Amino acid sequence: IENESHKHRHHAPMQGVTSTETHFRIKVVSSQFDGQRLLQRQRGIFNLFKHEMAMEGGIHAMALTTRTPGEEDKAK
Repeated sequence: IENESHKHRHHAPMQGVTSTETHFRIKVVSSQFDGQRLLQRQRGIFNLFKHEMAMEGGIHAMALTTRTPGEEDKAK
């Protein structure tokens, strides 16, 4: 998990937001992704954070990388 919020503070939607944790880059490697399409994987991760994303001043954006262990090995 990488907090990239500092890169987005100047964006218009962030004006007036006091939270310093709004934008994240997240990489998840799991065998549970076997047989799932990219959209299914991402929806599952977003579902885990739905409360934080709905909160005023909460998470505004997440850049996701979702891979199986085999896909991660190939990417290296």
